Amino acid sequence: MPLPQLLLHMKEAYKEAKEEFCSQIRRFTDIDKQTNVGINSYVSIGRFLYSPDVRKSPQLGGALESWRGFSQSIRPTHMGLSLNIDMSSMAFIEPLPVIEFVAQILGKDVHSKPSSDADHVKIKKALRGVKVDVTHRGTFRRKYSISGLTSQPTRELIFPLDDQMDMKSIVDYFLEMYGYTLQFSHLPCLQVGSQRKVNYLPMEAYKIVGGQKFTKGLNEKEITSLLKVSCQRPCEQETDILQTIQQNDYANNPYAKEFGISIDNKLASVEARVLPAPWLKYHDTGREKEYLPQVGQWNMMNKKVINGGNIRYWACINFSQSVQESTARGFCQQLVKMCQISGMEFNQDPVIPVYSVRPDRVNKALRSVHSVAMEKLHGKELELLIAILPDINGSLHGAVKRICETNLGLISQCCLTKHVFKINRQYLTNVALQINVKKEGRNTVLLDAISWRIPLVIDIPTIIFGADVTHPEPGKDSCPSIVAVVASQDWREVTKYAGLVCAQPHSEELIEDLFKCWKDPQRGVVYGGMIRELLLSFKRAPGQRPLRIIFYKDGVSDSQFYQVLLYALDAIRKACASLEPSYQPPVTFVVVQKRHHTRLFSNNPNDRNNTNKSGNILPSTMVDSKICNIVGDEVSVIAPNTPSLYEAHFGIPMAGAVLNTINIRLNASTVAFLLRYCSAAVVIVDQEFFSLAEEALQIWSEKSKSFKPPILIVIGDENCKPNELRYALAKGAIEYEKFLESDEWQSIALGYTSGTTASPKGVVLHHRGAYLMSLSGALIWGMQEGAVYLWTLPMFLCNGWCYTWTLAAFCGTNICLRQVTTKATAFGMSCIFIFDPGIVIT
Repeated sequence: MPLPQLLLHMKEAYKEAKEEFCSQIRRFTDIDKQTNVGINSYVSIGRFLYSPDVRKSPQLGGALESWRGFSQSIRPTHMGLSLNIDMSSMAFIEPLPVIEFVAQILGKDVHSKPSSDADHVKIKKALRGVKVDVTHRGTFRRKYSISGLTSQPTRELIFPLDDQMDMKSIVDYFLEMYGYTLQFSHLPCLQVGSQRKVNYLPMEAYKIVGGQKFTKGLNEKEITSLLKVSCQRPCEQETDILQTIQQNDYANNPYAKEFGISIDNKLASVEARVLPAPWLKYHDTGREKEYLPQVGQWNMMNKKVINGGNIRYWACINFSQSVQESTARGFCQQLVKMCQISGMEFNQDPVIPVYSVRPDRVNKALRSVHSVAMEKLHGKELELLIAILPDINGSLHGAVKRICETNLGLISQCCLTKHVFKINRQYLTNVALQINVKKEGRNTVLLDAISWRIPLVIDIPTIIFGADVTHPEPGKDSCPSIVAVVASQDWREVTKYAGLVCAQPHSEELIEDLFKCWKDPQRGVVYGGMIRELLLSFKRAPGQRPLRIIFYKDGVSDSQFYQVLLYALDAIRKACASLEPSYQPPVTFVVVQKRHHTRLFSNNPNDRNNTNKSGNILPSTMVDSKICNIVGDEVSVIAPNTPSLYEAHFGIPMAGAVLNTINIRLNASTVAFLLRYCSAAVVIVDQEFFSLAEEALQIWSEKSKSFKPPILIVIGDENCKPNELRYALAKGAIEYEKFLESDEWQSIALGYTSGTTASPKGVVLHHRGAYLMSLSGALIWGMQEGAVYLWTLPMFLCNGWCYTWTLAAFCGTNICLRQVTTKATAFGMSCIFIFDPGIVIT
């Protein structure tokens, strides 16, 4: 068969298989959010639905108000399909008349006074992109999107009325056309439309359309107001979620009824465990040398840092006009004293007196302080600069950090004015700990690290990476994303980290500078990148390269897991090879999912043994069952060549899980080893081999202290519902095509060697490999559409050498034999003549 035709058959077969297992699930989960009862009152933004009716909308200031909303999504979990609901608050523009909106933006009356140039810029920025509606034409409604603001007041604006270029003023036009007298003609007009054809809209004749998300950056006051509204105690958040479920009335939703889906009105109950807190080690000169944190908290009372930094030369610059020099000097002395108490060596006197300056002179002031200090120190370096900033400082903090850290090579520590006036011991302690780390000190170490009791770290030199990307807030599309990568430098104790920061294109999640390679005219091929630099830095500390790499990546969406993994892993491999071609240490890659919207509540919020003062679950609480995502989990099948086992080759991968077919000829001990080794989340067993599975699970539970019983599904059990296997596989179904969009190298099946000479070894088959094996088998045997396959080859052997998927690609017929006996094989051969096949394979 020609290859293009074969590929077409493969694609059609996958589509048919997907429809068989996933269509109803997909149709339900893809139902538009507007199908919910009363959904017309909601505004859809991303995965969230917002409404002013969910809760009273408090004002945030600046013509903004907070709307409450919720997200809803269907997630495949160990319990099957689960409805995930989370609450959220977002800033929306108040639906005000445009003039009132402008008055709130400027914070003053605009009805009589003309706006200044600065006001004009502020109004234009606030109104750009905002939608407005007419108010001067009775019941007639028309919406416009504001593109700009006129530089002239309304009374001075004229426009061509027709092609003869007869000019008319805006004031006269509104009076003659609509009988509307403009009262505030001193204000500018709104501009709508394109650059070629601009329309002028008087502010007083229009109002803001309701339900518009505020896309520009919030100021500090607005952020504080929004946080005050959105921050809830767990019991309040739980109540909101339950009320949302009740209001949406999923039980009576016609679409849910049509698909036979019922949704419980109660939250799912899951078991959790609290990991024990690690003991911390402090300096032996302190009164408390070791400490066990309580509820995730600890302080520095009676303790000293394990390794204190040394600061001999320091200075203070004051950008706050409300802070007097004497006040700033007193604050610095208190901070120095706290650093000394904490175990640091800190010179009592600054190099120069406190230098006070206005914030708008930040660049000149910082360079002046640095220059004067260097001159007084006769060329020695200034080691620390304490900067006192106003409480509301805008971009000042960023400017101080940028100039000090990048231009002057100077360590800085910023402090807000409110902390200078109200000196708090806990605040001073926190600042002292920050300064100590910046001066290459170490605040504490894990007691287990000193005792060499941390697994996967103490046996061989291990480096731990941490990486994150911070994206600009909405509305700042021209700003870059900021990448930070840190890596441990002190092997075994892993408390001292080196860090690198760089900028990359806006909203790009993949870190571009992990590894770089370029050609230099003089030096030839040059290698660089963040990982390579940190590996070299690690080598300089303990004197040897790391033999194991653990890499943490924060904030990855579920659709980007494999993309981020492959990109970062490739960068790590290349960085290692650039140091030495044969240098390829093992890598453990850990990702932290973002936007999972999962909220955990205690079943007894008043139980202080399981919650903190606010009612939140305790730190280090772990839930690793029921609600966990099944994607990537192993599903083991113990069955002979039956239609059920054949169907499992499609249903399990389409659920995002990995198929593990187990040899039914093995004994219970070996089967237990396989189940334990692959950590099977689900075990599907044919009724004939139920005793084998039961015995294997018993052995597994006895040999493993952390045994978690997998979900057990029996094929052919008369007590099971009809189509139990198909239902069990389909209830975890995902969008298979979208699942493969991210990476075709994802695992589809896990097999094992026989284990005759040693313990069985695992062999992983990915989706691409299964596809290529299916194609090669078809090409070698010259298979045609409608081929018939008599299954004498066990499907548990390499998934029947991938003929399970080949037959589906050719719309073939499978004749399954539960037992390969002479009688059964003869009967199977006799059935072949029914199908009139092009090719028969046995």
